[in-house]
Amino acid sequence: MVKERIKKISIVALVVALMGVIVYALLLVKENDGYRQEISARDNEAFYSFMDDLDMLGTSLGKLSVGADSSMGLQLLADVWRQAGNAEETLSNINMGDETKNTLSTFINRVSDYAGQLLLDVGRGQVLTQQDKDQLFNVRETCASIYNKLTEAWAAGYTVDMDIDTYVLEETGATVDFVSEEYPRLIYDGAFSESLEDDPINLSLGEVSMEEALLVANEFFGAELTYSSITEGEQPFYAFSGESEYGNVEVYITKYGGLVLGFNTVADGGLEAIPTYQVEQKLIHAAKNYLLEKGWPECESGYIQYYNGNAVVNMVPLQDGVRLYADLIKVSVDMENFVVVAVDAINYVASHMVREIPEATVAYQTAKTMVQDLQITSTGMAVIPKDTGEEAYCYELFCTDGTDEFIVYVNATTGDVEDILQIVHINNGVLTK
Repeated sequence: MVKERIKKISIVALVVALMGVIVYALLLVKENDGYRQEISARDNEAFYSFMDDLDMLGTSLGKLSVGADSSMGLQLLADVWRQAGNAEETLSNINMGDETKNTLSTFINRVSDYAGQLLLDVGRGQVLTQQDKDQLFNVRETCASIYNKLTEAWAAGYTVDMDIDTYVLEETGATVDFVSEEYPRLIYDGAFSESLEDDPINLSLGEVSMEEALLVANEFFGAELTYSSITEGEQPFYAFSGESEYGNVEVYITKYGGLVLGFNTVADGGLEAIPTYQVEQKLIHAAKNYLLEKGWPECESGYIQYYNGNAVVNMVPLQDGVRLYADLIKVSVDMENFVVVAVDAINYVASHMVREIPEATVAYQTAKTMVQDLQITSTGMAVIPKDTGEEAYCYELFCTDGTDEFIVYVNATTGDVEDILQIVHINNGVLTK
């Protein structure tokens, strides 16, 4: 599981491991013709589209490295943001190891979000810092490496239906479990969107067999599924596949505890337009009801983003009305038919427990003095994760200075400001930074 360690990223650190995964494991195909399978025309088309998207993204990043401070900077950032979004969409149609694909998808998605944030900043008259320029250079190098290595692997006989979650070091023969690696990352997809737990809580539970996990998956999804694979690493899980009326589906059950880690439906996206407020409320309602029906606790919606015809709703579990951000569950709802097509409960499985919430010894009126220059629009109580791995019980103060929106977290027992997030509205939803 990818975890929050810092709020800035070294993109190069991710690509070193990622390239090792792609290059060696994919080139093994040439040495083993028996392992190679015929790929479909759709797989070929998706692969070439993804390569085209990476190529165009790299070109725009190259131009940006030259013209970031010119009059073209705004347009080039818009190109990077759009092209990264296109790459994310085409990648979703390529078959490969689930964890590797998710890692690559997360990387590209956050590049898009990062470019979108810079686009907003530059549009408001800010200039890119040297740190931003270095970051964009690293992104450019990463995209070029991915493009070049995939091109080499394809020429050597790579087929896109291979599982490449692990690879072997040629020099030593040692097997590396890529999916258990930890990498720093950017955070632009909502407040506290990934857990900070060092070890998933469920690892203390008993190990379940594949057959036991299959029973859980069938009961959860309400259909007959078949075993697909097992993924080891920090959060081992079984994958089971089947069919739904909306497309192929995979359900993920933890190896320890037999808990539902989530599921994903592979289907063509529906509506692409950003919904109205009324439609957005229906999407939130669909996500909330689905979680309750499937046995998850009552949740409130956090932020929403829109990708590939789906609304990705960040649902925050509640305990006595207090938001538990470390337990966040992401629910994807098809915007055309309001059907839940995916759930990501990784944080919930790793972090959820009944908290001993302390008494608020700092009065609300005292907490308000920490934002006295801002207008408070709404308030709540929340337990938030800290960089130390601990949690803090806080007043959650939604504020505005008349131009920008912020969330200020004031510790309810010490009165200290634990965190400040800025709310950013972009074309495909809401982000925080």
